[in-house]
Order: sequence, then structure tokens, then C-alpha cells
Amino acid sequence: MILVFILFVILVIIIILPSQLTSQKEALQEVKESLVVRMDQLKKDFQYRTKELARRLQSEDLAEDEWQTLTDELQLDTSTSIDFTQVASQSDKINTSWFIAGVMIIVVAGLAFFTYQFSGSYEQVKLQIDITKALNNDSETIDKLTEKVQTEKSQQALSNLYLALRTNVELLPSNTNSWRTLAMFNSTYGRINEARAAMRMAMKLEPLNVDLKIDLVQVLFRSKEQRDLFYSRQLLTEVLKEEPENQDAMLLIGLSSYQFGMYKRAIDEWTKLLNITQPDSAINNMIKQRIEKAQQMLNDRSTD
Repeated sequence: MILVFILFVILVIIIILPSQLTSQKEALQEVKESLVVRMDQLKKDFQYRTKELARRLQSEDLAEDEWQTLTDELQLDTSTSIDFTQVASQSDKINTSWFIAGVMIIVVAGLAFFTYQFSGSYEQVKLQIDITKALNNDSETIDKLTEKVQTEKSQQALSNLYLALRTNVELLPSNTNSWRTLAMFNSTYGRINEARAAMRMAMKLEPLNVDLKIDLVQVLFRSKEQRDLFYSRQLLTEVLKEEPENQDAMLLIGLSSYQFGMYKRAIDEWTKLLNITQPDSAINNMIKQRIEKAQQMLNDRSTD
């Protein structure tokens, strides 16, 4: 559709611009020719009137002082007219043509854009209707679209999944999991503001849900704003007050401390988590690596 829009604008430019410039050039040429004729007329008129004044002076129809006054006035009027005509004849540029052509191109491009928007909106509405029907008739629509994204890895499949997630929260505004799924999708693809807003909608529905608080913390960790990092730490503190051995919260608050440069505190918090995990588990090995990294950062700071 975008290609059609671009081709349409190019076609309009090709059709309108040459004709507009040609017509303006022809009009300016006609004006220029008429000014040349006007200049000749002024010269002939001046010669005729000068001879007429001279004849009246010789026939004593005019006194010498009257003849002088009329001659001066004639010279002044003719000189002024010639000056104006010369100025007009020198303005035979096509600036106006370019201006008018530019305005016309902008107007046409604007109309083409709105036409594209209308048709694009129509396609979007049709797609949303189809997705709405699929969501109503098949509870696994989201899962199928998610699998399609993973297999095809196309922008269209990704757009369809996003539209389905947005439509799903409109159909089920009181469903916490719908808001959470939308938030996680947005967070994964860098839509932090939308992810944050969706998670807060989920938390309004279940304000005491610890898992939602953890999810919101993960969303906030992707943000580069300092206020989000502080808020995420506040949420983790609340979770650990309710569940002191919540492994997700313990891992994340250690990461939060690390982000703020509090390496000693991060080591202490991860060490607590290390003591309650299985020695041969994946999370145990990951925690050990993080502790080593924090210890290295702490040692580097001590040597500076």
C-alpha cells in the first residue's frame, strides 16, 4: 500500500509539474512580449507629443514658458512609465511557477496521504474484525499467533499478534492475564511505556498479586529511567516483606543493587539466595557467576 501511495505521488508530480511550469512559462513570455510592445508605444507617443508641442510653439499657440512646462511634464511621465515597464520586464523569472507547482504537489500529496490513511484504516479494521472473530471462536488464537511469530519471524505475523493482544484486552478488560500477556509482549519488543501501562492495569485488578509485582519489576528493569529503577526496588522490598524467601524477588533485588553500584549488598543478597537453592541447579550456577562479577567490580573499585 505504501508503494502504491509513493507511485501515485510520483505520477502526479510527473503529470502536473511539467504542465504547470510550461503554462507559467508561456504566460510569462506573453507578458514579456506585451511589455516590449508597451515600451515601443511609449517611445512613439513621446516622439509624437514632443513634435506636437514643438509645432504649437512655432505657431505661437503656446508661450515659451508653457511649452517648457508641458515638455518637462511629458518627459517626467514618459520616464516614469518607461522605468516601471523595465522593472516589470526584468521580473520574468519562474519563481511563481515553482511556488505554485510546489503548493500543488503538497496539496496532492496530502490528498494522496489521506486516501492512503483511509484505505489503510479500512484494511486495519477488516483485520481486527477477523482477529476478533478468531478470539471469540478459538481460545488458542493467541498461542497460535505466537507460534506463527516464532516460526515465520515476519513483521506481519508480529503485527497480527500485537493486534490480537490489544483486541483481547478490549474483549476481556477484567482479565488479569490478558493485560499481563500484553505487557510482556510490549516489554520484549521495547515498548516500555505500553508495557508499564498494561502491567499497572493488571495490578489494579489484583493489587496483592505478588507475581504481578515481579512481572512489573522485570518491565521496569528494561526502562532507562531512574524513577522506574527506584520504583522496582520499592516493589521488590514489598514482596520480600510478604515472602522473605521468594527466589525471583531475591534474584532481582540483587540485580537492582548491582545496577545502583551497591556491589557488596548485591553479593549479600545473592548469597542468601545461593544458600536456599539446589547446589547443582541452573539458578545456583548463575548466582555464583553473578557473585563473582560483583566481587570483581568491588575489587576494581577498591584498587582505584
